[in-house]
Amino acid sequence: MSTEDFIDNIMDKDFNSAQGTFADLMSGRIADALEQQKIAVAGTMFGEPEDDAEDLDDDDIEWDEDDANEDDVEEDED
Repeated sequence: MSTEDFIDNIMDKDFNSAQGTFADLMSGRIADALEQQKIAVAGTMFGEPEDDAEDLDDDDIEWDEDDANEDDVEEDED
């Protein structure tokens, strides 16, 4: 079934056939979209981790002061 068949059914006022053709078209598109989403989710679960370091701001990074060394911390000398 194709979009042309769907349009032809509507033009011929064969709405029962048009309904079946529409359902077939939509289920095919939904199945394709679902497959793409599965691939995307599997890629995030089992694929290479994305490098999100560029997206982080200083506010996004949590700093544990207990783990900090005195050499690592810069102090302002005003």
